Parts: sequence; C-alpha cells; structure tokens
Amino acid sequence: MARCSSNHFLRNGIVLTFFSGLARRASSSGSDGMSSTNHTFDAADKKGNKILRTEISHNDGSQWAYLPPPKVDVNGKAYGCSSTYGDEKCALHLHHYTERLDKKKTFSAASVAGLMFGYGNIGSSLGPIEEADTFMTTDAGITWKSVKKGAWTWQYGDQGSIVVLVPRSTEDEKAKTKSISYTTNEGKDWKDFEFSQEEVTILDITSIRTGSSRNFLLWCRSSDGKTFSVNLDFTGLTDRPCVNPESGDSDYYLWSPTHPLQDNECLFGHVSKYLRKKTDRNCYNDHRIEHLYAISNCTCTRADYEWYVA
Repeated sequence: MARCSSNHFLRNGIVLTFFSGLARRASSSGSDGMSSTNHTFDAADKKGNKILRTEISHNDGSQWAYLPPPKVDVNGKAYGCSSTYGDEKCALHLHHYTERLDKKKTFSAASVAGLMFGYGNIGSSLGPIEEADTFMTTDAGITWKSVKKGAWTWQYGDQGSIVVLVPRSTEDEKAKTKSISYTTNEGKDWKDFEFSQEEVTILDITSIRTGSSRNFLLWCRSSDGKTFSVNLDFTGLTDRPCVNPESGDSDYYLWSPTHPLQDNECLFGHVSKYLRKKTDRNCYNDHRIEHLYAISNCTCTRADYEWYVA
C-alpha cells in the first residue's frame, strides 16, 4: 500500500495522521454468544412490503424474544409506544448485515464482552433504514438505549473501552461530516472530535479485527472526489495501564451474562464472570484481557435445553 503523503496533528490527546492516495481496505469483527435475527411474517404493510421483526436469543436459539425498547430517545423524548420486555406492538427492531456495505461487520467484536450496537427503530416492525436511529446495549441485549439520531457506524477499540461512531454512508446517500463521536465509559458520555476543517464523506471506519487496538482508520472522500485516510490514535488519552491486583483496588469489575426471564445468572449450567474495565478509570488495557475470569456450576432449568429429534 503506497503512501503519497502524510501529516500529523495532536489535539486533546488524540493524534491525527492524514494519508492521501490510499487504496481502501475493510476490516471485520466477530461476535460470540448472542444470536439475533429478523423474522419475516406472512402479513405485509400497506405498501406490500414484508413485515420484519427482530428477535434475540440468549441461549443458542432455544428461546426467542423481542428486544425491549428504551423508554426515551437520546434527547430524552418518550417514544410513541412502550413495553417492558418488548412485544408485537412495541419493540426495538434492528437492520442486519444484509443491509450493510460490508457484510462481515457485526454488532460486537471478539474482544468485547456484552457491548453491542445496531441501528433501527422502535415500533411494531422494522422501518426504513433512512428513518433508523443508533442504539447500544452494555448487557448483551437485556436492555438498550438510544445513543444517536440517524444511522451511525461503530468500531471498537481497546477491547471495548473505546468506541468510535461515524455517520453511516451508502452508495446512494453520502453523509458529510468533519467530526466523529467517541466514548470511553460504555456510552455514558459521548465526546465529539473534529478531525477535518471541512466536511467530508466517511466511507468506512476500521481497526484490527479483534477490537483491541487504540488506533482507528477513517476512509474518507473530499468534496473534490479525492480519497484519503485519517489515522485516529487514542494512545494519548492515557499512559497508565489498567491493573487487576489479587488484593486492593482493581481497575476492572466482574460482569455476568444473564437471561432476561431468569432471576439468577445461571446459563447452560454455569455462572460465568467476565472482566470489564470500570467506566470511571482512566487507563488502557496493557495486554489482551482473558475476559472469562471465573466460572462455577449451577442447576440447569428448562431454558438451558433445546428440543432434539432423533
């Protein structure tokens, strides 16, 4: 990959490196554990389109349920419907990979425990992608919240302790911007960062497949049609590695995946505890976290079994 030119800038602890004349490459990320799907129903809407509804499984497809909708949007405005767990009349519905330019991109990443992003809508079924907003979950799909108006593309860094969002662009609609949005505390707060003096189209945002790097690449196109790349380097935000001593104050907390219809943390006969960085700690993951920190046995229930026909 040839570099024609590069420039470096430092602002607010984030290093920007601009490259011109680069061929665009895409990266992908995987997701373990949760399964979601859009089901097509026999009914159609007034325009003749198939009705699609999103359902999620927390136990390898043994049971499926609607996604519970948040009560308010990112601006604090209540939605037109409400439901505690999600139902046919009101739930969160998400667009899936078949509607993405890069089909390999998923809701989460291999090194990220419990965090997922998606864009969709609240209602009785999936609406047009042009009307979609962006949502996130920090508990593997048990609860969701609205984080951005419109459809945004996400990329994980530092094993989930950094998440960067950029406006979604398509072949037909090129979103223009000069800033990105990022969080370092699991979406509790979002900060905007201006990387360009003029608005450009972000074609994609990539990082390494595992989502463990603190560097991101923005693939952009300027108003005069020139393609260039911007390297976002977040290593300047902190130089302190996170620690997890056997005794004393740890920079991590333990998180356990659960089933929304169970009152305990037992899944498939085990209680699994995963390490996640505390949201108020200004440190970085110095090495690849072994997320699964502890596992213990528990009594299985009906939710831990699926039908098998010999």
